[in-house]
Amino acid sequence: MAPVMKSLSHRHDYILDWLICNPHRSQRECARELGYTEAWLSQIINSDLFQAEYKKKCRERGLVAVHSIANQMTSAASLALERSIEILSNGTASERFIGDTRDSLLDRLGFGKTQDDEPDRHLHIHVDAAEVERARERCQVVESPQKS
Repeated sequence: MAPVMKSLSHRHDYILDWLICNPHRSQRECARELGYTEAWLSQIINSDLFQAEYKKKCRERGLVAVHSIANQMTSAASLALERSIEILSNGTASERFIGDTRDSLLDRLGFGKTQDDEPDRHLHIHVDAAEVERARERCQVVESPQKS
């Protein structure tokens, strides 16, 4: 088990800055450019302390924190879906792959088989409070009568 980080160092600040300045680039590229191993960098980036500071700095700058575990999972799911579409499109998919893909996608979309004892599905969307406030302000501007 990896030790729990108690504080961030100047090396961690460099990583934070790199991630914020390069939201479109991977952790692998970060490790390569800053001279760290991917394994070490992953442990640092995925630590609770680092993630809290990363999200805080992103909020302060009005940016979306793309180097979070949730975003990485979404990205991995997106890549898997793209690859599945490619396999389905090029005609090399087996009947089993087609059926499993169909069943899995329909289930995730809420059209799968349900059992009476299965709990209702819920969608949870996490929104930054500042974003909600900005949206409300934009709505007030749009809804207010224009003065000529």
